[in-house]
Amino acid sequence: MRTKRRGSRTKIQLLEAKIAELELETRTAKKPAYSEEQAHLHRRLKELQRRHGEFRRLLLGTQLASGPAFAPVPGAEAPFAGLQDAEHQRELAVLRRRLEELESSQQQQLEELGPPLERDQERQERGASTYDSPSQL
Repeated sequence: MRTKRRGSRTKIQLLEAKIAELELETRTAKKPAYSEEQAHLHRRLKELQRRHGEFRRLLLGTQLASGPAFAPVPGAEAPFAGLQDAEHQRELAVLRRRLEELESSQQQQLEELGPPLERDQERQERGASTYDSPSQL
């Protein structure tokens, strides 16, 4: 008699667990797998990443293009070397400031989007180490 009760209790518990599992599956099936808000945030993140990449290409492209814009006359470069170096340092300072402002702006935008994904954090860490010293700009 006790074994029948124990067996019946076990069957009842198994059936109740199965019912709970099916109810949970039903609830999750009714939820949208990919909400519109998530899709919107994903599109916005991709757009910000695209704009960031485009800005970096423009910034680095102008930096490379402005380098050998003219060929100095041999022997005439000594008087202008200090002037060019000072100008170059000012340009680097402006670029550094612009990059910091951009990074700050993008960080704020990412925070508005929500918590960053692990892979995005890794990308940011790798990107930050790329610009650690001024000589790498």
